[in-house]
Amino acid sequence: MNSVLNEIEAGANGLLYTSETDSPVEPFLWPQAQVGDGQLTAARLLKLSGQPADTRVERLDFARFFEPLGRIEEWYGAEERAVALRYAVLRELLQARLTDLAVFAVGDTRRHLYVVGRTPAGDLAGLHTVAVET
Repeated sequence: MNSVLNEIEAGANGLLYTSETDSPVEPFLWPQAQVGDGQLTAARLLKLSGQPADTRVERLDFARFFEPLGRIEEWYGAEERAVALRYAVLRELLQARLTDLAVFAVGDTRRHLYVVGRTPAGDLAGLHTVAVET
């Protein structure tokens, strides 16, 4: 198995993304043979993720996406601090191991979030979760 994916799996293991629901943070890998060498476009992301071609896609800033996840507030308890620290470490791992990092939000109310970058082998890898926003 891909060593980058193994590292991402270890970093994301057990993490939940909190919105109006808690959703698991799941690692993925799309092989280079499947994705090619070009930039990841909205159309290509929809095809790779199995979403309908007319689904709304919004590109989000990687740093802005992770900033609130890794922030430790004064009022956090031990568990909340531990989760924020894990997100900060996961962000650093992604930045160290992947290039061309981007975050895509797919859909409207029930949004599939893809944090994706390119591995040294040319694969696309990252994280997927779901956010419910009404």
